[in-house]
Amino acid sequence: MSRLLHVNFSRMWKSRLFWGEMIGMFALGVLFVISALRMTQWDASGVGLDNVIPGYLTVIGVISALFCGVFCGTDYSDGTIRNKLIAGHTRLSIYLSNFITHAAGALLCCGAYFLAAILLGLPLLGGFRTAAGTLAIMLLGSTVTVLAFSALFTLVSMLSQSRSTGVSICLISFFVLFFAGMIVMQRLQEPEIFDAYSYMDEDGTMVQEDAQPNPKYLTGTKRKFYEFLNDANPMGQMVQYTNIEVENPGLLMLYSFGIIILSTAAGVVIFRKKDVK
Repeated sequence: MSRLLHVNFSRMWKSRLFWGEMIGMFALGVLFVISALRMTQWDASGVGLDNVIPGYLTVIGVISALFCGVFCGTDYSDGTIRNKLIAGHTRLSIYLSNFITHAAGALLCCGAYFLAAILLGLPLLGGFRTAAGTLAIMLLGSTVTVLAFSALFTLVSMLSQSRSTGVSICLISFFVLFFAGMIVMQRLQEPEIFDAYSYMDEDGTMVQEDAQPNPKYLTGTKRKFYEFLNDANPMGQMVQYTNIEVENPGLLMLYSFGIIILSTAAGVVIFRKKDVK
């Protein structure tokens, strides 16, 4: 498989899309530092690199989807996969080498963001205000989630021989995960109690309303199910990691590893049976 990885990485280094994403992530890191610097005008004591580092989590999913779709689509359109099979490479090694390349590309883009954030952020914003252990857990957990995104998009892109179709399905998959995550999180953030409030009616009389329970607040088994959906969804994980201090990082990583294993296993099985034209 080392030869396949060598070929894949050679293609990646020559890819305009890859370098465009790297430059874009570096620029995003600069933008987040500038934004945090402006925040110091109102809260100089509470703004640091902690406000900048999680910024890559907001876009790495779509970056990964685009890269996976284009990389695999080009493999099919150029006949590279067919040539690899003719040369005697197994379908398992082809699939895994593509997954590793996709994951490496996404992580390198994260590295470009970190490079900009640290080079510019350290002199302008100072050091971190969060404990090193907490920050390390966030970075480790989000790295595993990036791998889960890569595994999912590798599955999608390896099963479509059309580059445009593969890219479209990868991006659609990302936005499905994104909006599903937002809906689930919105339900989980419903307050348990509506606070008391007062207002003036049409007659000019002040009316006082007491605190009332929120009928939309999730409880019991239904709440646990929504929490499972939020934790198992890579996009939901990314939103949680933006807060740096995550309640159950071990559980989130366990779900991500599950996604990696299941999606890769399914992809390998289906790809073995696929008729490569």
